[in-house]
Amino acid sequence: MSEKEVRLLEECELTSALLKSGLHSLRKANLSDKGVYYRAFFELSIAIERMLKIIIILEYRVNHNGDFPDINDKNITGHKLNELWNTAGIIPLTGVSKKILKFLDKFARYTRYYNLDTILEKSSGNTNHISVLGSWESIQNDILKIHGRKEFKNKEKLSEILEENSMILLHGMQGEEITSVRTLLDDAANRDLVQGYSVLYTFKIISILNNKIKDLETQGYYLPVVSEFFVGFNDYFKDSEIRKKRDWLNAY
Repeated sequence: MSEKEVRLLEECELTSALLKSGLHSLRKANLSDKGVYYRAFFELSIAIERMLKIIIILEYRVNHNGDFPDINDKNITGHKLNELWNTAGIIPLTGVSKKILKFLDKFARYTRYYNLDTILEKSSGNTNHISVLGSWESIQNDILKIHGRKEFKNKEKLSEILEENSMILLHGMQGEEITSVRTLLDDAANRDLVQGYSVLYTFKIISILNNKIKDLETQGYYLPVVSEFFVGFNDYFKDSEIRKKRDWLNAY
């Protein structure tokens, strides 16, 4: 293989690892360890950006007899996921998956520095919106509206017992203090549902990209065979399998 083909191979290995780690982090994140959300957003935004750029490179190779694009091809630069998605000619997203890509697009471009920019009183578009976790919470609320909320049985009685024997102080997704046992129980009751569907809707984005890669490979055979690195992200898995899977570091 040529030097560029080797570099593409390594890029695919990196991207695949980031996708697995990102989904794993997203599945594990919770109110008591919100830093894991940020890790998921970093990994997934970077991975999806790289996967889109891999697709654009593959499409160029198909149309140019296996040659690679160079730095003058502006279609491959930048961190704007929505623009890269359109450039790659991929079917438009809908519903929650569309909102997740929009969220990651914003995160990749500027909101990843929201906390620091707010602390430093930076005057820019980075702080002219709600926090990163607050934005993600709106997606979680959409999931709950679609798939329904759950509640612990005998929640009121359980709340009374816990409030008499414990003290709670956590911060919610928008920084608000949580001292109510009832609020914490609501979060605990719905956490598995929300995290499972968050992964599912993100997985659907990745599987669409994987299908695009496989489609391009049918149009022209060039090394390396890129689809080999994304076999764990095919759309033949049942939704329930994806929602229930907790260990994404050892993907399919």
